[in-house]
Amino acid sequence: MRKTPRFATWLLRHLTTEEFVTGDLLEQYHRGDRSAFWFGWQVAIALRVATVREIGTHPIAVWAAVMSGWVAFWVLLYGMAFPGLFAGVHAYFMWRMFNGHDALLFGPFFVYMSWGLTIAAEAIGAVVAVRVYRGHRSILALLYALAVFPRWIGHLTLNSVYYNPTANPLHYSINVPPLNLYLLTAQPFAALFGGIWAASRQMPAKHISRATDMLHFGSLPMGDSLKCAVCGKPIEPNESRLVDVANGTKVHVHIDCRG
Repeated sequence: MRKTPRFATWLLRHLTTEEFVTGDLLEQYHRGDRSAFWFGWQVAIALRVATVREIGTHPIAVWAAVMSGWVAFWVLLYGMAFPGLFAGVHAYFMWRMFNGHDALLFGPFFVYMSWGLTIAAEAIGAVVAVRVYRGHRSILALLYALAVFPRWIGHLTLNSVYYNPTANPLHYSINVPPLNLYLLTAQPFAALFGGIWAASRQMPAKHISRATDMLHFGSLPMGDSLKCAVCGKPIEPNESRLVDVANGTKVHVHIDCRG
């Protein structure tokens, strides 16, 4: 049996929600009449369809979950991790100075620790985004990782602008150190793996019907327009009741609807 491309297969198994699509692609590839490029291209198409459908179904919930992850990232990194790192580095610097040793304030240790803390904060932000979401969490992990990429492009661009009086008439230039490109690729991957880990640790959300399109565990889904599980019509606040459809799983139904 032919071995499928590892990374494409990993994405297919962890991010797609339709098992029949996964089985069909694997079967066609194992028959030997399809190339590795074809398999990777089909996986990309399946992921694109899944992400577009998720955004179209729950646009506000997706946006709110991504924003929640970004807020957690900024609070953890710039409100907790970096202040602690700066305090520790300055304390060590002053200790060496008082004892007559050579001291470097922002040396390699500071650089590597800041990179590590940044990657860890990005992964934790993805975990927060996935845990607050009530749709397909694996797809949200992918969407969050994709959203991290342009954010870090802007961040690295702004941090690479410096004043150069001999440059163009604006006297500003851009210098992107090669190591900054490492962060540009490491951050989305950290967010992707953190999000997928969080999605695998929770009960996956499954479709109940075309009307609900997602599970509701005793509360309104964040920012989504709720629909009745029986008639499919939108439900206004305080006009629904919860109906048990499985062990611990409930859906919203109009008060007057029966079914």
